[in-house]
Amino acid sequence: MVKYLLDAKKINHYEIIGDKMEIIIKEDEIKSMLEDIVFKLFQEKKEIFRDIVEEVIEDIALCKAIEDGRKNEFVSQEKIMEILNR
Repeated sequence: MVKYLLDAKKINHYEIIGDKMEIIIKEDEIKSMLEDIVFKLFQEKKEIFRDIVEEVIEDIALCKAIEDGRKNEFVSQEKIMEILNR
């Protein structure tokens, strides 16, 4: 869990409705807060992002292999089953 302390100066308006709070924040402040949060996540959860990048690279390689395979002639299912049953 990543905690983010919200600076009261960044809040334009807030309203409490029952047990919920609605906060209105300027778009540029949200962008700044998101940048801070992402930066903190990169620092604190490096292994998660490393795993994500590895998965993306593997997916790209798989897509490239599929595209390369589609350039060649297709093989019938019978031919594949014949090879597998040897």
